[in-house]
Amino acid sequence: MSDKKLLGTHTISSLQELELLATLVTEQFRIGDIVCLQGDLGAGKTTFVQFVAQALGILDPVTSPTYTIMAEYDISDISRGIKKLIHIDAYRESMDTNYVHEILRTAEDQKAVVLIEWPEKLGSEILQPHWNISITSIDNSGRIVVVSRVE
Repeated sequence: MSDKKLLGTHTISSLQELELLATLVTEQFRIGDIVCLQGDLGAGKTTFVQFVAQALGILDPVTSPTYTIMAEYDISDISRGIKKLIHIDAYRESMDTNYVHEILRTAEDQKAVVLIEWPEKLGSEILQPHWNISITSIDNSGRIVVVSRVE
């Protein structure tokens, strides 16, 4: 599926549908891609990251790095050239945003894909091209997921 078909609004009624969407989005990732995940607490941002990690072949458990701020996962199948998933949770106000922006600037050199929960907390706009994934809970298991790309 091309990324143009992924762009737009998706009504998700189950975790299986969220997993499928995350897998389809992951198939479009390129080295150095930045993915901004937005949504309220409990909307499904970390779950989306877990599905991305699974689609990239990461076997390690993926949890929210709220207190550690960042987690890195090596990708064993590097056939697409992506060697690392970097997962950042910017929710905490005590984080060094300059450090995060440096990670974003060097993502391509690291052959990484960077997923950021709470990117709006970084205090400045992300200038690099990036994906925006906005997740809104609509009931106990339903979600509205909006996928866009900023070039």
